[in-house]
Amino acid sequence: MNTKSTQWRSCFWQVATHIRYPDRVFLLRGNHEDVNTTSTYGFYDECMLKYGIRGEWVYLALINTFNHLPFCALLGEKVLCMHGGLSPYITTLEDIERIPRPSIIPPYGIMCDIVWSDPDVLQMVHGGYRMFAGGRLVTIFSAPNYQNMMNDGCVMKIKRDVSEFIDL
Repeated sequence: MNTKSTQWRSCFWQVATHIRYPDRVFLLRGNHEDVNTTSTYGFYDECMLKYGIRGEWVYLALINTFNHLPFCALLGEKVLCMHGGLSPYITTLEDIERIPRPSIIPPYGIMCDIVWSDPDVLQMVHGGYRMFAGGRLVTIFSAPNYQNMMNDGCVMKIKRDVSEFIDL
């Protein structure tokens, strides 16, 4: 999700892409896939404008979908993917696996940290990505020209065997 007036397009494109390529495209929950954030940043209003009397049904169906999305994905036992960052409440992968779904993101705790704790204080990175911690962590910023900042967006492709990044 993003904060522009075409949030619904982005949302449906991502869901459709996952449906078309379920073994290659995975959706993870981020800080904008939450009832509080979507209502604050206009997604509810956009659904109402776009879909009229069906807008609330569309919005609630999407919120229900968001509430079921996983917070993290582990690729090949090597790459842990998440929207934000780690949490001091996480000591093992089982802590993440125990996150209940469906769920609403609370104001503190593991779920909140995973979606809001960006490891890069800048959050938006101009080149679209930034590697740090000796190359063991990477921040990927996928929204180009975020808030007219003229930044690049980025997508990371990873080989199926998770042996290396194909493209960044």
